[in-house]
Amino acid sequence: MTSKVSASLPQGTEEVAAHVAQGLDNIVKTGQEQITRHLEQTATLSREQVDKANQLLTKGLEDFATIGRLQFEAILSGSQLAARTIAAVFKEIDGINRNAVDKGVAATTKILGARSIEDVIAIQADYFKASVEDALAGSTRLSDIVVRIADEVVEPLKAQTLEPVLQNNRRQAA
Repeated sequence: MTSKVSASLPQGTEEVAAHVAQGLDNIVKTGQEQITRHLEQTATLSREQVDKANQLLTKGLEDFATIGRLQFEAILSGSQLAARTIAAVFKEIDGINRNAVDKGVAATTKILGARSIEDVIAIQADYFKASVEDALAGSTRLSDIVVRIADEVVEPLKAQTLEPVLQNNRRQAA
């Protein structure tokens, strides 16, 4: 570029043209260096932002997987408790039925040994009263068993559902 300019200019201006050409080269070189530095800084900041986003995404996925695992464990625990509940209820029902049969056999034996109609009516009245009381007591025991174990079943599910929400709220507050 300098040779074309110097061929068309008179002798004194050749030095000025060379100086201007050198200045333009310096300006272009400085501009290129600044653009390169700016692009490098932009690329570095972009990489940092992508890394942060990846870390947040990875953390979110890990949290999601942890929540899923904890909820599965809570459901499994709840299922085991439900199975125990069913076993306890059936055991209680079996006890109630055995008691009713034993008392029914005892009442029948007494009726067979009764000497009068008044004795039979008294035995039946006592048997009926005891049967009603036993049914109410058995019903109360069954209700207590079901309520107690229902609380046990719900507790792990509640804990596993609320804990991740609380952790997320703490993390957002920090």
